[in-house]
Amino acid sequence: MNRPPETASRPTAQPRRLHLGIHIPNSAVSAGTWESQGAGPDTEHYIGIAKAAEGAALDAVFLTDLPTPAEDAGRGPGDGPEPTVVLAAMAAETRRIGLVATASTTGNEPYDIARRFATLDLLSGGRSGWHMVTAATAGSGPDAARDGEFVAAVRTLWNSWEEGALVGDRGARLFVDTGRIHPARFHGEHFAVEGPLNTPRSPQGEPVRVRAAASPDGWERAAAHAEVVVTAARSLEEAHASYAGVKSRAAALGRAPDAVVVLPGLRTVIGNTESEARARRAPLDERAPGRPTVSGTAEQVTDTLETWFLSGAADGFTLTPDVLPDGLHVLTEHVVPELRRRGLFRSEYDGSTLREHLGLPVPAPPRPVGSAAR
Repeated sequence: MNRPPETASRPTAQPRRLHLGIHIPNSAVSAGTWESQGAGPDTEHYIGIAKAAEGAALDAVFLTDLPTPAEDAGRGPGDGPEPTVVLAAMAAETRRIGLVATASTTGNEPYDIARRFATLDLLSGGRSGWHMVTAATAGSGPDAARDGEFVAAVRTLWNSWEEGALVGDRGARLFVDTGRIHPARFHGEHFAVEGPLNTPRSPQGEPVRVRAAASPDGWERAAAHAEVVVTAARSLEEAHASYAGVKSRAAALGRAPDAVVVLPGLRTVIGNTESEARARRAPLDERAPGRPTVSGTAEQVTDTLETWFLSGAADGFTLTPDVLPDGLHVLTEHVVPELRRRGLFRSEYDGSTLREHLGLPVPAPPRPVGSAAR
């Protein structure tokens, strides 16, 4: 009997697949097209977006937040409901899509943020992510130190429950193994948190940490604290610079390149023809100029995403459709199938948690559980 060559039985490497998230403005209405979308959304509007994204096996929806009215609120939507509350409603109506919400390290307390996202993670079965923002834009100095300490405190609280602490053994009449729950005892310059959290450990270890970074200062902070980095690039060259800037800074901090996923944020404007897309884009550029945008036919937009991804400028994308939900439907019905045809995107979910979607490992605790910060 002829035996096949040894190489024929060796497993082949899995092809690199890009990640796709959908950015939802906190009002869930585009600032540039709100006149045609109505004054404001209801719960079903948000849930419909999440279901459409999940139906296409996208990684996550990103719901931003602006806790105070925008300066130009009179000209367009700039406010919206608290995002983790909205995502809880989305979680109840979905099963796989990741759920990322913005929460500031300036206007909150570590215990509140830790509990809020741990609860969302439990309700969703391990699908939550925290988009970390500050009120300031500087990448260094006192604000950066405070921000980093805030993140460390939150992560310490998330890790105050060990794996398996929630027992639920009716026969032994043991609900929780208290020996596996530890005080946070986080004592820093800006925050002191005794803990522990009153919420069990996340199904995915910790909620995924996300940060937007549009400058070298932002890359530095993102490389230190984030697992997903949303960059701002208006060209392929800028995307390469952002990608290399984040990855190199992460490597300098001892982090593995695959432990940081870089997703450039792009607004999408798609038409049946290139001229139609240009006509749709023109009023957006007038009302919200300067935003990184990819426009054209569905095939042209797919070409751009493919080029950025294959050339090493992105691990995927966070896309903002010009109109919701119609722009999202165009993406899921035309762009996503073409990406699949080219072997660049999954046909279905491989896992159930946001970490699994993004290929991220469960991170090690920021310091030994239960030890005091010095």
